[in-house]
Amino acid sequence: MENVLALVAKGLKLLVCPLVRFTMDCSKEHMRTDREKEEDRKRQMKELWELRRAVKTFLVVNKIKNVVMVDPLAALGVGSDMVKAREIMADNFHLTKE
Repeated sequence: MENVLALVAKGLKLLVCPLVRFTMDCSKEHMRTDREKEEDRKRQMKELWELRRAVKTFLVVNKIKNVVMVDPLAALGVGSDMVKAREIMADNFHLTKE
């Protein structure tokens, strides 16, 4: 990431945080129990939070300026609510048209 940010050192940089993925089972042969889905949800949300925190720390420590971080989940009013996250996803990869 440092190399990419260095390319536009003086310009405005927009970082879009990743979305939670794999909220649904991919196929019948890879189905998870409700407990496994809940554990995956918690793990994914924790890892996304840790990633955002690590990126913010990296930016501050390296004194990288003119960076705007956008968290799609927060911007869409989802927060850490997996039900809302599923509602905004058409599938495990794409947001709904709305």
